[in-house]
Amino acid sequence: MIKLLLKNNFTYWLKWIFNTYRVKNKFPTAKIGFMAKVYGNSLLGHKSKIENYVIVKNTTLGDFSYIGPDSRFNYATIGKFCSIGPGVYAGLGIHPTNTFVSSSTFFYTSDKQAKDRPYFEEYRQTIIGNDVWIGSRAILIDGIKVGDGAVIGAGAVVTKDVPPYAVVGGIPAKIIKYRFEPEEREFLLTDQWWNKDIKWIEKNIFLFSDIKQYMQNNSIPIKNIQP
Repeated sequence: MIKLLLKNNFTYWLKWIFNTYRVKNKFPTAKIGFMAKVYGNSLLGHKSKIENYVIVKNTTLGDFSYIGPDSRFNYATIGKFCSIGPGVYAGLGIHPTNTFVSSSTFFYTSDKQAKDRPYFEEYRQTIIGNDVWIGSRAILIDGIKVGDGAVIGAGAVVTKDVPPYAVVGGIPAKIIKYRFEPEEREFLLTDQWWNKDIKWIEKNIFLFSDIKQYMQNNSIPIKNIQP
């Protein structure tokens, strides 16, 4: 009865207030939306943003990146300048499908990984690079890697690694095209503009509207890569 009394809209709101206060003290430049929650060993980068009703657990969110409303991220590393739409899920956990007789969580886990049950790695780290755009309602399966500059279409289910600057979509997600030519992709991956000082980025922001113009104004050695 007491538990039922404690589980109501008012207590949930109080928990959100305390959680937001704690997070804002630790990451003062981050923006936290209404009823958004940050748990576990999570880190929020400079001027990052998580919007309303987002749940972030054991996740690192890079500088200037944002996560749209109603999204869920668990055991994920997200780079800088990422744009993540609403309702995106990553780190939902996996079930055994090979040697285990059953895929039910009853046989391998509990709230605290019961010692008297077989071990199974229920969560695997998901890596999302820098300058990645993920459309609304996309789902990323645990343990995949999304390369820098990639684009994931709305509603896609990503089951495999995504190369840098690839555009993927569908169920399961497949490569539709690449954003740039091979030498342009290699240039950007070598240049790593996302790691430059924000003052440099702001000063040269006009260059970002045209890849060729950007390359002409930034001289760095380029290596050959495969398409």
